[in-house]
Amino acid sequence: MLSLMLVAGVVVAAVGGHSEQAPALVFGAVGAVGLVLCVVLFWPRRRRELVRDVDGSLTIAAPWAVVVVMIAAWAMAGVVGASLVFTVVTDGIDALESPGAALVLVGALLASLPDAVRLATGRLHRWRVTLAPSGLRYRGYRTDIELPWVKVRGSRLQASRLFRWTGVPESMRPGESGPKGYGVVVDRKGSGPDFLVPQAFFRVPAAQISEEIERFRS
Repeated sequence: MLSLMLVAGVVVAAVGGHSEQAPALVFGAVGAVGLVLCVVLFWPRRRRELVRDVDGSLTIAAPWAVVVVMIAAWAMAGVVGASLVFTVVTDGIDALESPGAALVLVGALLASLPDAVRLATGRLHRWRVTLAPSGLRYRGYRTDIELPWVKVRGSRLQASRLFRWTGVPESMRPGESGPKGYGVVVDRKGSGPDFLVPQAFFRVPAAQISEEIERFRS
């Protein structure tokens, strides 16, 4: 989503013609949303006091600020795409100084329409991990996985590939197969693939999430 926003910003900067002023305002809004998103996702984490439910279960959810900013970014990118289409319809494609970049953005937005439908129908999920005496459930974006503890081999921290050659311990480096990204990898027993609980969307540190998984599993 952040990359889509950056493309949107570049495209809007290249728009000319009579509609130059309105896309410039949209560009400023997209840039502001992107800045907030970067602050929210990459602000240093600290350990937190986690509150359990009355049945002993524990839910760790992404802050609503992250969800709102992501949806706002998506909406802003949609506004940018709509403004580009309007410019082409009213002034012709020659009004765009960078029609190739505009085509990339509009194509990306069209490709995201199925996710927009999922969002409208409640099938895109807020990122959350629920740990209960009976098992683990992870929901995030399109993913919804529920496992009893007998199907969980364990959890481990994983670093991003960006830091693969910068002194990261071998145990934290991502393998050639399996999930990619920084966060907590949940190792399944059996034939199901392992999956990643990404750190970016949670205020609770990945190490603390992994510790809680191991505590419930034991």
